[in-house]
Amino acid sequence: MNPAMDIDSTPVDDSQPDLHNPDEEATNFNLNIQSAIKNYKSTHPRTFMFPRLLLADDAGILLRILLESIHEECRVRQYHCQGYIKDHPLLHNTLYEAYASQAFAYLRVDGQLPSVDEVAGCASITASGISPSNSNSTIQTAFQRGYRGNTAKLFIRTLNKEREMRHKKTAAQAPYNWTISVVQSSGMGKSRMVEEAGNSVFTIPFNLREDMEEGKNPYPPSDANMRQFFIDRQGKTDLQQQIKYAVFLGILFTRVSQLVKEKFRGLAKEKLARAWADYLGEGQTVTEVGSNRQTLYEDTIQDVKDEIVRNKPQKLEDVEGSLKKSCGDLLELVDSDQSDDSNACFVYFDEAHSLTETVPDSDGGHKRNPFHNLGTVLSKLVNHRIFFIFLSTNSRIEGFDPPATHYPSERVTLGSQLVPPFTELPFDIYDEKVLKRIESLTLTEASSVKVMVSFGRPLWYADRKAHPKGDVFDFAVDKLAANGVVERKSDALLAALGVRVGVSFDETNSYSIQSKLVESHLRVVYSIPEDRTYIHTGSPSEPVLAEAAGRFLSTQNLGGVVLEGPRQLSNALTQGFLARGERGELVGRLLVTAAHDIALENLYGELKLTHNKACYHRPIPVLEFLRALFAQQHHSKIMGAACVTREPGTGSLAAAFSESYVFFSHFARAEDAEMLSAFGLATALVRGMALQAKEGQISIDAVIPIHMASLDIPISPQTTSAINLQFKNGKDSSNCHVNRLITVPGRKTPVISIIFDFGVKGKRADYVEISHHNRTATRNANPTHQDDYHYEIVARGCSPAVYGPITDETKFQYRAILGAGTVLEDFARCDDSENVEALRALKPAFSGKRERERYKQWESASNDIRAT
Repeated sequence: MNPAMDIDSTPVDDSQPDLHNPDEEATNFNLNIQSAIKNYKSTHPRTFMFPRLLLADDAGILLRILLESIHEECRVRQYHCQGYIKDHPLLHNTLYEAYASQAFAYLRVDGQLPSVDEVAGCASITASGISPSNSNSTIQTAFQRGYRGNTAKLFIRTLNKEREMRHKKTAAQAPYNWTISVVQSSGMGKSRMVEEAGNSVFTIPFNLREDMEEGKNPYPPSDANMRQFFIDRQGKTDLQQQIKYAVFLGILFTRVSQLVKEKFRGLAKEKLARAWADYLGEGQTVTEVGSNRQTLYEDTIQDVKDEIVRNKPQKLEDVEGSLKKSCGDLLELVDSDQSDDSNACFVYFDEAHSLTETVPDSDGGHKRNPFHNLGTVLSKLVNHRIFFIFLSTNSRIEGFDPPATHYPSERVTLGSQLVPPFTELPFDIYDEKVLKRIESLTLTEASSVKVMVSFGRPLWYADRKAHPKGDVFDFAVDKLAANGVVERKSDALLAALGVRVGVSFDETNSYSIQSKLVESHLRVVYSIPEDRTYIHTGSPSEPVLAEAAGRFLSTQNLGGVVLEGPRQLSNALTQGFLARGERGELVGRLLVTAAHDIALENLYGELKLTHNKACYHRPIPVLEFLRALFAQQHHSKIMGAACVTREPGTGSLAAAFSESYVFFSHFARAEDAEMLSAFGLATALVRGMALQAKEGQISIDAVIPIHMASLDIPISPQTTSAINLQFKNGKDSSNCHVNRLITVPGRKTPVISIIFDFGVKGKRADYVEISHHNRTATRNANPTHQDDYHYEIVARGCSPAVYGPITDETKFQYRAILGAGTVLEDFARCDDSENVEALRALKPAFSGKRERERYKQWESASNDIRAT
């Protein structure tokens, strides 16, 4: 392996200053730190009380100021810094000396300061009392690192735009309340995004996650008292729930206002938001929220009980006034700029799906779930600059989009629209670790766990970083398979096949199954239309997840893609889940994926799972792949295949691809034709993926990239070729030919095309041929014809006689996926002309030619008329 490709090696820190003028840089840095200390002291009078003496409590503050000045994009929790100082007394001495001299610049370059990750990691371990290898610390450590990307800022801007758009809408078109659902698969950064947003916008957080089984402590921890608050009110009438929710929010806003006045006087907007977030986060561990947050909610809940007993409100209107006043007072306190139409405050509910549980049949007083009742209360605050956010993996629209009948009549006048869900969570935020060294990346390195975790959702890189000795593939299998819950096995299998083969769902019947795959099996939500009648989901390219899918499909006595693929997909089509318009394409992708896994076993024997080493996500020689794809009786014909033009000197297919490799553990979609170019295919090799062509793409339905060099030669567009795939499932497939220039314009670069003609039946079926077209003269000055190095294989039929992955056990399942043929195609004696004529006599359809023959007397009469 090229040592330069170790992506975990220490990178150049772009945040370090360019010390071309060290004296000037040092002076400016010192002045900036001194100014930051002065600003902090102005809002926290009891800090930095002595100009040359650094007290213990001030050391953590100074460390935070230094780290955030050096790493401008990072945000560090103050209590993490305090904990780090406590565990590293020598650092306190260093800061003491720097403060006494008011010279801080030397701390940047001499390794005197820890990294942001070191501070966060130490805080995680100290607070929770666990070792770094404990899986529960994975996400916490990721939370405490500097936020990557701009998704949190995008989210804030999106919610501000939603509020601004209100002025361009009629009253009926305006939002009924200021709520938004953030719906996305696990590990995509929903909680991390809203926490980061809380550093810019004053935020009140709730986490309503249910109690987990012993030993499992997902991060961030839940607010157990708040979850119980909602559970205790689920059996109440709708009106009782609404009154208590309104009382709770009113008292909460009042209590938060009191805390802001007592502890954060003089702060506003972003400074206040960050100070408030730090206050709520103090003492938070893997398993419990901080004491300040816990106490705030406990006291509020007790006040709610006292208020209900004392005043006994009977109608929502009885508490509506106090709710609006307390909310208005809080917003005035945190952001008094009334001219600004942006949001002044967020309130978010993490794991909000617990609020959307179906209401059991009961009397007429309880028809709505807690989410709907809470929405009624929040509609009373529609004129306040506060936005309520609900986070969940559950995309079931019926829970987050109640019908209009669930709301009172005033919805017509206040507005009937709901803000569309937010799904735009971060993806591929660590891929620059690969891109920085792309010029030296080989196929061997691309199949390493270090590279694989850099693609996809942030969870994989975070887990690998926190637990370098752990197995990220085992972790991913658990997530994909919903921790092995038996009742979810069939859904998990469908999700795994979606990752590897690519599955499109029917728009009318698949909402429920897609929701379950998002909620429990890592399928990603792309978009939810405004009317919320459908959901667009998919499995974008994630090498770690593709490897996990391969492993899962081969465990628990399952038969891998070879057996489980046709079995599960034919069943899903029978149930009406999958899109029927792409049956041929689905069978084609399934066949080549199954051939991929067969080739691996032919190369390496029975596949054995190895710790943090890819089993399915690794390169395969092109010739081994082709042998696995086609039945043995066709091997010699394919290996000895000549090019399309039969141009002398071009050699056989086996000779042209003797030292070349395919590398695809999964399929992903191409958005445009350019992605199918040599450049796009080279990027696909980096991720180890094959490509589905965009809808309407001419000549090609899918492409498998080829690396035309040895495993130690870096990937590049110049060393990339392709196996073009064309799938046909109709009876008329004559004149099939693939334009090889779409993917590989270099005419002397060998390229393979395979035409899968699944619809052929009878004598023409179960046959493989090598295309031959005469070399036609062109005006092009290039003496090399575009098909001189083009090897095109046409395979007719869909049976074990053609394809290696199809067995006697699975051939009927493949046939079921392809769907029923025409009456004649499915006629068992379609090759016997007498029997075919007998079938036609049953009149399954009428032939104009045959009817003309039967009614030929009309023909004679017409001739007689013309003659006269």
